[in-house]
Amino acid sequence: MKRSATCLALLSLGLVLFGGCGAPEDRLGKAAESSLDSTYASRFATLHVRGTMNGWGSTAMRLVADNEWLAEVDTGEGEQSFKFDVRGDWRENYGDDDGDQSWDRDGRNIPLEPGRALIIHLNDLNGFYWVERRTWSAEVTFALPEGIEAQALAGKQARLYADGQDYGQVLVYVDGARAYAPVCCLERGPSYALKLDTAVGAQRLTGELSWTVDGTVDPIPLQLEVALASLEDFGAVELSVLADRWEGDRMVSAPYGNVGVYLGDWHAGNLLGVTDAQGKLSAMVPAGEHLFSLMLMTSSHSIASSALTLIIQAGELARAEAHLAPVTAVVRAHYDAGMGHALYLAGASEYLGDWRTAQRMTFNAEGGFWSFQANLPVGLPFKIVRGPWSDEPHIDVSQAEWESGDNHAVPPPHGYVTSEIDLWPEF
Repeated sequence: MKRSATCLALLSLGLVLFGGCGAPEDRLGKAAESSLDSTYASRFATLHVRGTMNGWGSTAMRLVADNEWLAEVDTGEGEQSFKFDVRGDWRENYGDDDGDQSWDRDGRNIPLEPGRALIIHLNDLNGFYWVERRTWSAEVTFALPEGIEAQALAGKQARLYADGQDYGQVLVYVDGARAYAPVCCLERGPSYALKLDTAVGAQRLTGELSWTVDGTVDPIPLQLEVALASLEDFGAVELSVLADRWEGDRMVSAPYGNVGVYLGDWHAGNLLGVTDAQGKLSAMVPAGEHLFSLMLMTSSHSIASSALTLIIQAGELARAEAHLAPVTAVVRAHYDAGMGHALYLAGASEYLGDWRTAQRMTFNAEGGFWSFQANLPVGLPFKIVRGPWSDEPHIDVSQAEWESGDNHAVPPPHGYVTSEIDLWPEF
């Protein structure tokens, strides 16, 4: 084991650190003869866990990093607990007297969750320990029917079930000619199933795979056989999602990848898949009229969203385009509109009423300004207008007074996705 420079310095002064700085045999006596063959630093030559899971016998812990130990255990039913034992002979053992996840010499037994595969972690420098459930992962490779390329499944979703309970969707990835889905956080016990039911163009692909975790392999290699199926009462939809920006005097659109497409309101979470690098997504849905929601998100908030309604015919493929603006514009107009009046925003394209209607801004009484927030294309021209207060969100610009000066334009975002624009309009 490594001996730190600090430890060597203290030894030269005749001082002893907590736990000792000597060689393992100096600290632990004969038990050090079985010290770990490891390049990692540690305070102890050996560590064990002892508890109900091993009949209060001794299970050796493994040193996996400097001062970091772990042991994998399986607990039985009923009340479960354990303690740490340095040598495996109870002479130096540790429990936890106050439940603060920090060990205490000769402390109380530490409770464990019953009926689980668990991993017990310990840092031998500070005595901090934690216990987590042991889980496994699986990597499912899709065996596709002849004529279907792996790339056709990129961004598709399969659905995971555990003991028949829906555990959500699993994203399909493509690596060359291989389509696969990584599945995480599996436990021993449940019966798992992964089901694929999707559309590629006007073709429906289905497949189902079931398995259990025996704990011998991680990740578990699996293969799901995919077959062509009848559309029956289903139809297919192919969406092309485009990102908009304003250049010169017109709108320019480009493919928008990695946009989530949802069946219904996106808040419900029924994700059909994400668009590919060409901004396209194909999905199979029941025949009928459906709302399709589009959403591009970070981990904390949405960047862009939109929706469209389509009628899907059984056995047929419907194609449609959807447009998104990838920038969140926040416009603040610092102006007293006067009693009975409000400030509105008018601008080019359908995003801002095509200069024919204006959208009411929101008054911030504390800041004394009017604000407007929406996803707008970069470069989109707009102006502030003043008009009579209306309970409706829009007014006709014929009722409004235009601010003086040139048009404004939505600038590129400051930072990641947001453009903040402060204006002091004059009328």
